[in-house]
Amino acid sequence: MKEIIKFHEDRPESSVDANEERIILGALSYSDKIAADIMTPRSVLFSLEVNATLDDATLSEIKTNGFTRIPVYRDQLDNIIGLLYAKDLIAIEPGAKVSYVYRQNKILIIPGTKKLGTLMNDLLQSRNHLAIVYDEYGMLVGIVTLEDIVEEIMKVEIVDEADNVVDLRLEANKRAQKYLHKQIS
Repeated sequence: MKEIIKFHEDRPESSVDANEERIILGALSYSDKIAADIMTPRSVLFSLEVNATLDDATLSEIKTNGFTRIPVYRDQLDNIIGLLYAKDLIAIEPGAKVSYVYRQNKILIIPGTKKLGTLMNDLLQSRNHLAIVYDEYGMLVGIVTLEDIVEEIMKVEIVDEADNVVDLRLEANKRAQKYLHKQIS
């Protein structure tokens, strides 16, 4: 099927244009991928400890970076207990505790090996927009959002006015290389 689409797009008389080809090919191939292929890695994940205070600096960082759903953990990052929704911060005063604002909704926890087609169905059925990705040892390795899956299908980054970093996976790789360079120097 992929070859037929590519063949038709390359022909001058074809009614399939480059954008349509991109989307069709993305739709045909996304279910072959797994969560680990598209997740936002732990190294760039913004999260908050349940007992943290929502001070001016933290609230500013949430606003500046456009975070809408923030994982909340107890004691260590591997122990995610809920999500903090940015929209719930509108009415709070600086100094409030995360524990007063976060939601203990049912969190979708998945292995990094979960197929994207199945994950998309799970997200839609559970009415979640975010899944927490753990490895086989129970370590948090990242998050996957419904937006990440749509981007994989569309083969484009969905960027809104609040996004400072377009590709968080690329940003994580840059940070890792910078860290390694410092260690070597």
